[in-house]
Amino acid sequence: MDSNKEALPSYSPPATEVTESIPTAPPPKYSPLKTFALTNTGTFTTRHLVLSQNGKPFLWVNTSSGFLGPPQINIHTKSVNGPIVVATRLRVTSSGCRVKLGNPDAVGKWHDVESQSFGSSQYGFSWQGKNYAWKRTHRTELGASDWRNGDYKLIDKSCPERVLAVYTTNRSWFNSTDIARVEFMMELGLEGEVKGVMVKSQRTLGEQRPKERSASCRQESVCMHGIPPACDA
Repeated sequence: MDSNKEALPSYSPPATEVTESIPTAPPPKYSPLKTFALTNTGTFTTRHLVLSQNGKPFLWVNTSSGFLGPPQINIHTKSVNGPIVVATRLRVTSSGCRVKLGNPDAVGKWHDVESQSFGSSQYGFSWQGKNYAWKRTHRTELGASDWRNGDYKLIDKSCPERVLAVYTTNRSWFNSTDIARVEFMMELGLEGEVKGVMVKSQRTLGEQRPKERSASCRQESVCMHGIPPACDA
């Protein structure tokens, strides 16, 4: 080799850059403060449902089908024939329903509950100047199914990231007694919870005929929610 020639620098492959994987934050954990179970007390009918807490009946849900008028769902306290705390009337020609607190025969205002999206994936309503919605969810950390469409979460539309309550349907094909459960993620108080009782139909509410809507309402749909405090900024 010619000693006058400059030696070529030795080649060193570039060091492989080692990057540490950034751990993803786990989904927030939701621990319900209270849980209510919705059960069917009939054998061949779903006209009579019961909402219980810790195995004790809390509210009784009775459905009546008017001859000319729309189906009506009355929610009773104390017993199956006790005072009516909430009444719900399904509409004959459109989706959604009307809800009234207290005796349905007394003078007072009926509140409209409307489907706010195609396919009934969200039901919105207003109360005391604030807007709320039952919104379909597939979040498994809430106990919802990741593929079925019967589970909903309750949100305050001014702070939708806060989950107030969750409604999850029974997934057993052979269990006609257990309909669903309603879990509250924050303490709302008994009075607020009872005032906020509303009826939510299953996803096909807006697409079914009145009698079918009534049946689906009885089978899958009494949701309790309360009026939450103001959302934190």
